[in-house]
Amino acid sequence: MRNRCLALLALLIVAGCNDATGSVSGGQPLIASEAGGDPTWTALYKDYFGPSGQASCSALSTCHISCTTAAGTLGGFICTSKEACWLGMTGANQLPTDAGADGAADAGADGAADAGVPSAEGFCNSPGVGPVVSSGLPPTKMPLYLALHQASSSTDNPLCSDGHKTITYSCNMPCGDPAPPGSTTLGCTQQAATYTFTQDDLSRISTWIQQGAQYN
Repeated sequence: MRNRCLALLALLIVAGCNDATGSVSGGQPLIASEAGGDPTWTALYKDYFGPSGQASCSALSTCHISCTTAAGTLGGFICTSKEACWLGMTGANQLPTDAGADGAADAGADGAADAGVPSAEGFCNSPGVGPVVSSGLPPTKMPLYLALHQASSSTDNPLCSDGHKTITYSCNMPCGDPAPPGSTTLGCTQQAATYTFTQDDLSRISTWIQQGAQYN
């Protein structure tokens, strides 16, 4: 039961945080990235999860900047670089690796060999919290995907409907109202999410997952 509760809590801050005072309007399409909007990790990190992304995972002090922050503990990963964020989300650095002189590891998100994968740390090994992207589930059932704030008309996640605006464990990322330090309440309500992922956004992310969540 404890592990199940922790897994649900992980969805609270699993995808990212963003400044609630930012200029992003929910649902606006993104400007094409230098990678051409491709469903690659390089493009997704730049457009969404990285420090300059629309749904940055490291924008606030409570976000995925350390394994000791609320997001790092409950979400189970940090996102301080492209390498660490990928390893943390996929849990790839939990797998046996064969790091060479260039620091490259040979394990991918599904355990398959992946050339050029860095060996940076990113997974926090929080008790009862697994990787937010892993093998064995359809892309739209991954914890990462379910945490992303979607339009109320979304059919991928029923908890995105208008009747669940105060939910703090699904369809609520990036976080716009984190609980203050020391608070016993759960922050990051769905209604305060600072970006709404469009169908194009979600398609890119689900395609990346479907293709093996590679470090590409």
